[in-house]
Amino acid sequence: MFQSYCRIFHSNSFKTNIYLIFRISLLFFIVMSAYPRTINICEHKRGYLRCPFGTALHIVSANYGRLNRKTCPSRYIKTTSCLGKTSNYKVREACQNKQRCSLYASNSVFGDPCFGTYKYLEVHYFCKPGMFILNCQASIHN
Repeated sequence: MFQSYCRIFHSNSFKTNIYLIFRISLLFFIVMSAYPRTINICEHKRGYLRCPFGTALHIVSANYGRLNRKTCPSRYIKTTSCLGKTSNYKVREACQNKQRCSLYASNSVFGDPCFGTYKYLEVHYFCKPGMFILNCQASIHN
């Protein structure tokens, strides 16, 4: 759990200033790594989800199928309303709470939700802070 305040005790020490800059930078890094991300993996291709050190994957949603013609274009598109029923479960099982994972977009992994249509795996995720505590309080003596 993050503390909602910071106490900074004044010091003229160079070491103290570097320490405080490091702590503020770490907090900024953790906040910025939590922005939403999307990856599209075309059928028969492998893709990788990665989060920075100290964070873990949180899967928001996943679909193996096809919802538009623009993503992974192909002449083999019979439908654009194709939802894979097991996509969320399988992607979460493979990736949830890991720092990184590899996914292969194929019928052998996800089944074939729309026969005759070239599909893709679309995953929405973000990187959440891992299991460590950020202590923002600093007490430094000269």
